[in-house]
Amino acid sequence: MPKLTDKEREQRRRKMQEEALESVAARGQFNFRLEGQYIKRLYELAGRRRQPVSAMVREWVLERLAVEENNKYSVPLWAQELEQRLVHTIDKLLKKG
Repeated sequence: MPKLTDKEREQRRRKMQEEALESVAARGQFNFRLEGQYIKRLYELAGRRRQPVSAMVREWVLERLAVEENNKYSVPLWAQELEQRLVHTIDKLLKKG
């Protein structure tokens, strides 16, 4: 078997990565590890909300994905809101002074 060039190796790696992503996306299932203490907290919160854990986490992921995709600089929403309040407060103070 002939040796692959760096470029060929990179092309093969990218192709395998794309195929793996397509396979995962086609299944519609995504798994990840989380420490036990956080899993317990998730189940407790879902229980209080009377909502399945998977639906709650899916909702959070989709919300966060939308925020990240719509935010060019990936600044958390709470930081954006804080900045707006600070700007508003500073404007009010400057108008008084």
